[in-house]
Amino acid sequence: MDQTNKKVLEQKLTCLMITHHLDDALKYGNRLIVLDDGQVKFDVRGKEKDKLTKEKLLSFFGNIA
Repeated sequence: MDQTNKKVLEQKLTCLMITHHLDDALKYGNRLIVLDDGQVKFDVRGKEKDKLTKEKLLSFFGNIA
């Protein structure tokens, strides 16, 4: 992950990462999109994403129904 992130940043690439690992979702990238049943349920980027914690993200999943 670190090597991929380094290349993405150095070469200013667009990269899509699909993961269920919340730590990676929070650590990497500048935008986080949560899908539920094919629908966008949460879309955060920039400073708002930087402030997002694992606990806040986990609490959001309780609101998906």
